Order: sequence, then structure tokens, then C-alpha cells
Amino acid sequence: NPSYANAHNFYASYLMSRGRVDESIASSNRARELDPFSLSISAQRGFLLENARRYNEAIAQLRGVIEMDPNHYQAYWILGHTYAAYGQHQEAIAASEKAVELSERTPGALGILGLAYGLAGRKTEANQILNELLKLAESRYVTPAALVNVYIGLGDKDQAFVWLEKAYQEHSNFIAYIKVVPIVDPLRSDPRFADLLRRGASLAVVSVTAEGRAIGAAELERTLNLADEILRYKVIVLPPSREQKKKQMASSPASAGGDETPQGE
Repeated sequence: NPSYANAHNFYASYLMSRGRVDESIASSNRARELDPFSLSISAQRGFLLENARRYNEAIAQLRGVIEMDPNHYQAYWILGHTYAAYGQHQEAIAASEKAVELSERTPGALGILGLAYGLAGRKTEANQILNELLKLAESRYVTPAALVNVYIGLGDKDQAFVWLEKAYQEHSNFIAYIKVVPIVDPLRSDPRFADLLRRGASLAVVSVTAEGRAIGAAELERTLNLADEILRYKVIVLPPSREQKKKQMASSPASAGGDETPQGE
């Protein structure tokens, strides 16, 4: 369905994670054209514009979301992130404090607030956020990205890399974007970052099919490129006919007495 806005939105996120910035923004623009009233698509577009270093556009986009929904926690969260990357520390603190309030102090929002405090030189408040996150981690899951952000704000590169490694081990979504995300710029000159970027780009398994088969990064790239062709040229892919399905079943290992079984059985 070439008019499915969410497909364009998800594809835009994938393209950004691969560093294909212009293509990502184009796909995001198409998603917004198809569904201009979707606040989630609009907020995600703000995130993508931030990663494209188009800060003023990102801020305007996110402010537009907040005008439509003053309680949109995700928009405030991304706005705080964007202001921090743009060097507008007081604005970053104000937006992040609102995100923390609306989210009832979720770790992700706390991480951005700790980042903003640290970058603004308010080390005492940043350390208070850090201690809160470490305490939370004793009793519940805390995304490593939250700790990475606070340690970057505090200028503690060694601890930032400790938690980046934890994020990598968890296959965290945060690692997918480190190629482009501005907040990690202070770490880019460190050889550990280049190593992490190399390993993050070569994760063996990035998805699993409904049949339980693992898809590698290269195959996913080919699949999404095919999806891109379908979206651009409006190719209609028809499902197999009943006769084709019968032939497939007849030639499958399971039907011939093989030991392959569907996932979960």
C-alpha cells in the first residue's frame, strides 16, 4: 500500500540509522503528507530532523506537536534532546523537566534531563539524576541510553562507554542511531567509538521472520530496498495462488517427512 503513512515513517527511521539522511527526511515528509494529523509521525519527524542537524526545523516541528497536544511527553523529550544538541541548555532543561513531569519520571526522560543539567554546568543536579537512575536500576529495567546521556553531560567519557557497551550487548535501539545522533559527538574522536560503530553496524541478526528465520543486516537492506521500489513505482505484489501454495507444500521438507517445524512448536 503506497499510501500507508506508517510504512514511510518506519522506513525513514531505518534510513536515518544507516546514515542515509536525505532519503530519510524525504520518506518522513511523505509520511507526513499522507497523515498530516498523526502526532507520532510528526514527533518522529522532529527526531529525524534533529539527527539531520536541522535544529531549527526540528524545534518548529516539535513545537507544532506540543501546540496540538500540550501533554505530548514524547515531543517534549525529543525537544529537550534537540535543544541540548543545539547548545541551548536552558531551553533543553525546561523541555526535559516537562518531559519528566508528564512521563512520571521515566528513565529515558530522566536521562535527557541529566544530560541537559550537565551540559549547562549544573553538575549537582546532574549527579542527583544519575543517582536516581542507578537506584532505579536496582529494582527495574533502566535503558543504558539514559546513563550514557547523563555521563556525556557530566563529561565522563569512560562511564559513557561502559554504558554504551551495555547498550550494544542489549542490541539497544540507541546503538542503531549512534552513526548520526549529535549527542554522542563528544565521543566520536575516541577509538572506542569507532570500534563500537563498526560492531554495531555488523550485528549478525537484526530481525526475525514470522517463520522464525533470522535476517542479517545485508538481507534486511535488500528487503527494504525492494520495499522502496514498491513504494516508488507502485508495484503490486500478488500473493501466491491456491495452486502455487499446493506446489510449495508438496516440495517443502516438512511435507516430505523432514524435521523442520514452525516456530514455537
